[in-house]
Amino acid sequence: MINLRLGDIKEPLPERILNRLRKEALKDVNLYPSNYKQLISRLAEKHGVGKKNIVLTSGVDEGIELIARIFGGDILIFTPTYYEFLHTPKRNSMKVTSINCFNGKEYKIDYKKGDMKNRSLIFLCNPNNPFGILTKKEIVELAKSTKGIVAIDETYIDFGGETAMNEFKTTPNILVMRSFSKGYSLAGLRIGYIVGDEKLIGRIENTKIICNVASVSVNVAMTALDEEKYFTDLVKKIKQRKDDFEDFLMKRGFNVIHTDTNNIIIKFQKVDEAERFYKFLEKNKIIVNQGNGISTCGLDNSFIRFSCGTEHQMKEVRKTIEKYS
Repeated sequence: MINLRLGDIKEPLPERILNRLRKEALKDVNLYPSNYKQLISRLAEKHGVGKKNIVLTSGVDEGIELIARIFGGDILIFTPTYYEFLHTPKRNSMKVTSINCFNGKEYKIDYKKGDMKNRSLIFLCNPNNPFGILTKKEIVELAKSTKGIVAIDETYIDFGGETAMNEFKTTPNILVMRSFSKGYSLAGLRIGYIVGDEKLIGRIENTKIICNVASVSVNVAMTALDEEKYFTDLVKKIKQRKDDFEDFLMKRGFNVIHTDTNNIIIKFQKVDEAERFYKFLEKNKIIVNQGNGISTCGLDNSFIRFSCGTEHQMKEVRKTIEKYS
């Protein structure tokens, strides 16, 4: 069975790094976390921001939840995009409006002046999940067009695109959410952070629970920061593998929508064609998503989406698809 439904990094961590984690991750595990400040200092130095401009979260998902609770009310999202942008407001009984930004070929943010009126919060994803990418200029222009908060999920930023990390210094309604799940291959530890204006970060800090991130996760994150070269090389390798697989699919006549993540997207003309392909892969023990699956909103069932697995996994998937007709 090759399960490619989720966009986590399939490569296991190397033994060298695992050995470090065995020695370092579990220290003081009997105590309540006291290492938040250490990681925040490391991140502040990495990004060139102040320590009061950062708050740790249990993955980006908690960041989305906190931001929605504090700044939500009238929320705008641009679909297709990450599913929590839609589900978080819904489960908190908030108003959420979505604008479809897929024109049949690509994802392109499109809004009118009236769309920004009275919005308290706008969620963006860059690079967008499932596909699409925004320039820093586009993000800043959008943020300047609204009095609401613009919160950008940069979970996949290590795979491509321009970060808006420091834009809060001149555009204070921008918040940036980051995760260790993709660029550092630590999805199972649920560790992320939000960067922004000190006043906004203070409001988030005062709303979150005191110990929202496990000390083990913080220790592992600090080890990961020590291993930047390994993770940078890993992302490059995965991105190249994904791009090569997109080329393989296009040569076989599939309508591929390029992504700047580790996901692969095929758009079929008809839903029954996508269904047939999905069932073919399932019969061959390859598990993918048809339509939204469990991590996007705004895709119909004519889309097939799956993550880029290990080199061995993708060789097996390639062999299987070569038999499809």
